[in-house]
Amino acid sequence: MHIKKENNLLIIYLPNKLFDSNQDVEKYFYTLFSKLKNNYNISISGYCDISIYGDEYYGHVIEIKREEFDYLDSNIEMNIKIKKTNFLYEIDTITNYGTIYKYHNKFYLKLNKKITNNKYYQLLENSNLIYNDLTIKIISKNDVVKNI
Repeated sequence: MHIKKENNLLIIYLPNKLFDSNQDVEKYFYTLFSKLKNNYNISISGYCDISIYGDEYYGHVIEIKREEFDYLDSNIEMNIKIKKTNFLYEIDTITNYGTIYKYHNKFYLKLNKKITNNKYYQLLENSNLIYNDLTIKIISKNDVVKNI
């Protein structure tokens, strides 16, 4: 698990974590909030908009946007949206791991099959993970440079 804070947004990267059902998601968040408080000193309360982006080769990225409301005190109210998407990796070097797209003079890799853990961790270290609506724009433009 990797955590990043950006303004009013908490981003949690969960490689190799896939949820089987909505019940799994809700149970997971109670455990996750406890871990965040105990291990990272991050307390979450109030109203939270939670977006979960899932990819079969990566796992999930969770974005938590917290709204401040006095009436909830230490309680948590969650609005959870699960978005199945294709993760792309912004890369500098062309690889043989999948489909390469070109968008605004940058290259993006879409995995088409599982790769070894070593190759995958090297990919994560040498790329930027793209998982939001930008992936739809890049793929729909369909400027494929290489397809393996």
